[in-house]
Amino acid sequence: MLANYSRGFVGHSLHAGMEYRLPWAELRYGGVFKGDRWRPTGGLGFELKPGWHLDIAAFGTSINPQRARRLALVMSLRLE
Repeated sequence: MLANYSRGFVGHSLHAGMEYRLPWAELRYGGVFKGDRWRPTGGLGFELKPGWHLDIAAFGTSINPQRARRLALVMSLRLE
C-alpha cells in the first residue's frame, strides 16, 4: 500500500493505492481526495504473453463544464 498526503495552495490532498498480484493478473485500486471530492480508481493488468501486458483502468473524474462526476476508462498495451 502506498499513501501520500499534502497541503498546498489549493488545499489538502490525499492519494492512496494498493496492488494485489494474482497468478493471472494484478488488481489495482485506490483513490484521490482533493478539495471536496473523492475520486476512486481501479484497474486490472494481464500478461498476454511474455513481454506483452494489457492494462485496463477506471477512474472517476469531474473535468467537464458541468463539474458532474463521470466514469473514465483507459486501456493500454505495454511491451517490455
